[in-house]
Amino acid sequence: MQKYLFIFTVLWLLYRLARSMSSHHVNHEPSSTHSSRDPYQILGVPKNAPWDQIKRAYKEKIRSCHPDRVEGLSQDIQKAAKKNFHEYTQAFQRLERSQNQKATNK
Repeated sequence: MQKYLFIFTVLWLLYRLARSMSSHHVNHEPSSTHSSRDPYQILGVPKNAPWDQIKRAYKEKIRSCHPDRVEGLSQDIQKAAKKNFHEYTQAFQRLERSQNQKATNK
């Protein structure tokens, strides 16, 4: 039973990774500290999304490409997952800073 669960989990992760890679523009340029793309677009949420929805989207995105989840898979998949993980994290951090500034200015 555990063998089938493991196989299913690996296949599911590969599917999610392929979906996330195909739905995002892959930039082959060296990445800067901040992506030039819109953080809302990276996380797949509308610009008027409430903070809870942004957090949920971020957690869902990183869950599919977390380094612990892709450990043991091919190097290409691990490299793509690492790139996506950093991109999602940077986008969320940009929105989090913006959210904190709004709260401070109130």
